[in-house]
Amino acid sequence: MTTPAVPPQIWPLRTWGLALLGAAVGLACNAILPGDLNNPGTTRLAIAVFAIVAALALANVVERTRPLWSAGFAIVAGLIAAGVVLQGGPAFGDDVSVWRLVCAALAIAIATPLFQAWREAQTGLDRNAQPEPPAHFHWHIPYPAAHNRARTNLVLWFTSFAFLGITWLLVFLLAALFHLIGIDALRHLIEQRWFAYMLSGTALGAGIGLLRDRDAILGTLQRVVTTVLAVLAPALAIGLVGFVAALPFTGIEILWSATRSATPIMLGCSIAALVLLNAVTGDAPAEEARSKILRWSALALSATLPVLAVIAAVSTGVRIAQYGVTPDRLWALTFTIIAAAYAAAYFFAPVAGRGNWMALIRRGNLHLGLALCAAALLLATPLIDFGAISAHSQVARLERGSTSAAEFDWRALRYDYGAAGRTALARLAKSPDPAIRKAALSAQASKSRYDLGTASGQIDRRGEIGRNLVVIPATVKMPPALLDLIVGQGLCWNAAVPCVVILEGTASTVLGDAATSQQARRLNLGGDGKWQLDTTGSTDMTARRDPAVDAAIRAGKTEIRDIPQRQLFVDGKPVGPPFR
Repeated sequence: MTTPAVPPQIWPLRTWGLALLGAAVGLACNAILPGDLNNPGTTRLAIAVFAIVAALALANVVERTRPLWSAGFAIVAGLIAAGVVLQGGPAFGDDVSVWRLVCAALAIAIATPLFQAWREAQTGLDRNAQPEPPAHFHWHIPYPAAHNRARTNLVLWFTSFAFLGITWLLVFLLAALFHLIGIDALRHLIEQRWFAYMLSGTALGAGIGLLRDRDAILGTLQRVVTTVLAVLAPALAIGLVGFVAALPFTGIEILWSATRSATPIMLGCSIAALVLLNAVTGDAPAEEARSKILRWSALALSATLPVLAVIAAVSTGVRIAQYGVTPDRLWALTFTIIAAAYAAAYFFAPVAGRGNWMALIRRGNLHLGLALCAAALLLATPLIDFGAISAHSQVARLERGSTSAAEFDWRALRYDYGAAGRTALARLAKSPDPAIRKAALSAQASKSRYDLGTASGQIDRRGEIGRNLVVIPATVKMPPALLDLIVGQGLCWNAAVPCVVILEGTASTVLGDAATSQQARRLNLGGDGKWQLDTTGSTDMTARRDPAVDAAIRAGKTEIRDIPQRQLFVDGKPVGPPFR
């Protein structure tokens, strides 16, 4: 026997309560956080983060039934986020801490719809006409409710922040209106930090409350979005199948020459495929797409996911093998493993389920969601320290000579690897190698990350640009110092396409991207033996948007010629551009 769906009831007290809660949190953050947000203090920042996250979580899950459960969930969510801030200590804001906070946010975001669906199953408030709950306590989480809640929550947050933005636009408009008649009280008020915090909290809380009272509207919006996304599935499926089919002819080596972008592109395509595939499968058998085109598109997407995951894994592995481990590469590897898990589940579902394969995908989504939530929560803790792993890897490369002291990324060790990086830096400051010791002491003495250059990123780009470099004349060897300057100045910004360098002894001309460069920049060799950028020597290339010219540049048919020109001089000094 089933119970009819419970229609949502407007709860004005929730809207008013969330508006007041938002105002209180805004004023509390104003009192807790100092004026200089660049150095707020770990404890103060942790308290503010706790208040904000707990309030947002409570606003998202609070119901008339089991309010203490909602409060408990919100407190736990706030403690998790605040704990990540406290772990970072005074150096919170480095890559390790930021990614841990991202993982904590991901864990909370996944746990929210799971908690909502589980609570509804316990209390009989499931709006999707679930069977009456048993009399005893259980851990069952109904997938339709969880998936529906997840999509509704996304719509809720997008629309709530849109409401916040509209509120501020309205306030600015009113301030400008009163300013026209000489009344600037509102204009001065919005310049006060306490008012900005309070208004933002109030508007966001009220927006969430108002929207939650209108679940039918949110449900309609998310169904519209799902329908639109499902229609896009064939387009992505055709594109991904075409990409996979072209690989045997183009070869995959070209992907490794663009390892900086291959992994994020593959992961982005995987996420898009997962979203569109789930739009086709729906929350329940009744919501599955009936169109054969959409169903075959979903099958095509599930078949291409493993290929994308393998390419992302190999791309990340190539970079780690070339340049060692860093937090960014470890996070890329983590996301690749997650993508591979989803790819495996989605690939084998049609094989094992055959005609009922979409049901297997829905069941797998619930299990993968629970696993992802647990993994994100684990990564938010110091139990797995990517900073320590990266510091050990990079220092080992330095000490065995794979990386020189000049090429080593001291800024990352000092500011991006957390406490483990600073500990390793202190040890290197006592190294018997004078070059390592001098560089480590210099890094320790730096006052900010901007005092130190980032070597690892330039090393990566130097290798990539070198593989696509067109040197004219071809018989001349590219000076390493000149290549360092080109990389440091970002002249060859797109390392995946040819970069043309015309060498003329003590001068050179650089056409960054042979296909899209808008300027040809001039570089000169100074008397001290160092290459320098000539800030006055550049040529506008905007007008040369001609495929034939681009092809000639790639072929090396480029030269610098001396030509006579007419120029206006005033008091012996040139004025303005040459006459044409």
